[in-house]
Amino acid sequence: MPKKLHGIRAKAYDVIVVGAGIAGICTALTLAEAGYHVLLLEKKHDVLEGTSNVTPGRMSLGIHYLANYPTAEYNLYKTLEFIKKFKNYFPDCFIRGSVNDNWHFGLYAIVNNSLIPPNQVLDLIGCLKERYREVIRQPEFNFLTEFYGHPYEFYEKLRIDSYDSINFSRISLLLRTKEMLLNWSKFKKILKFKLESKILIDTLNHADVINISDSHQSDKHEVCYLDIYGEKQSASSDFVVICAWQNIEKINECSGIKTSAVTNRIKILVTIQLPEKLFSHPSTFFCIGPFAMFSNMGDGTAKITYAPKTNYFVSTSKSPQENEKRIFNEDEFICDEERKQIGEDIILGISEYMPDIKKAKLLDVKLGVVKQIHQDNKEFFDLNNSTSNHHKRAYSGVEVKNKEKTVINNSAIKLMYAASNADQVLEIINSVYSARMGVCT
Repeated sequence: MPKKLHGIRAKAYDVIVVGAGIAGICTALTLAEAGYHVLLLEKKHDVLEGTSNVTPGRMSLGIHYLANYPTAEYNLYKTLEFIKKFKNYFPDCFIRGSVNDNWHFGLYAIVNNSLIPPNQVLDLIGCLKERYREVIRQPEFNFLTEFYGHPYEFYEKLRIDSYDSINFSRISLLLRTKEMLLNWSKFKKILKFKLESKILIDTLNHADVINISDSHQSDKHEVCYLDIYGEKQSASSDFVVICAWQNIEKINECSGIKTSAVTNRIKILVTIQLPEKLFSHPSTFFCIGPFAMFSNMGDGTAKITYAPKTNYFVSTSKSPQENEKRIFNEDEFICDEERKQIGEDIILGISEYMPDIKKAKLLDVKLGVVKQIHQDNKEFFDLNNSTSNHHKRAYSGVEVKNKEKTVINNSAIKLMYAASNADQVLEIINSVYSARMGVCT
């Protein structure tokens, strides 16, 4: 369990990190490793219990983002950076079978009504392969060939009827890659252990941040929050990094900080018990576009999505306040009966592509939030349009929010971006301290 804190108001920290999802924890760990004293505040009862915990563990090399090639390339590089950052924990944190198995390697089934045609898909994957070649030539990335192979192994074109568990009449191209899933439960335990072992990190759960203001002390910020008893508390720091995902803009607004134009989308992830026939079926992404996903967890279960039902609710910066409440408290707005119905609808939907999945047993339905920041302030959201902002995620989500560069938003737009985002935050904080030291001397 995280360390218990007493008399926190008497403490001043170098950095307060708000939000203990994957972005917040990676940021706190990176800062502590650099020698900064960090306070990590989490609204929920424990760390890594929000949207970060609603993940199929896909470590994408960018292929399913080919509707926007810059995003595909960015996704590729950030995934490789993530593995480099945590290289000591791989391959143990991959979900995979024996050496002779290939069920753990991801399939991409390009559907007949893909947003881009098969020949263009192959051209763009060829470009991704060349980008992969460039990255692994760098000495610090060369070890990745152990997991993803050499460039000529980046993907393999299969017959569309290679798997009798796929309705091949619905697809026009089938590719096998060396993508593997992240064993999230194992990786989550590693992150929590690392967090608890860092003496420079204090963690406080049940801390609902309500405001960030300038402290009476010069060059300090005061972070006010409600504790487990609903009582107002505060702590001060030189820097504040807000990693509270869908709550970032809400905290910005309450603190008088200019907010970005965003779209928040409640997305539903279903866990199923597999029928025996699908035990060894590879994880499969039906794309390019908003169709379906099947992630084999390797233990007789899978996590699935079906876009028409998975994308439950969308809220933009201009949505009514009541809509915003649904995003900030997503778990409270769907009753158990509706969850079950949505889960069954998703199973039925994905059976269009994998008929045998109709025999699966519904185990769990989880809600998470997917976020896009509209850097052009144009909130154009249409899952079925390849030019929609939904397909554009070639940005980190790290934003400096004041002229002193002491308040920073860190929205890790994809889970795999969290590691490099933390390095970006560290670079910003280091540069501010260096500038201050220069002034002092």
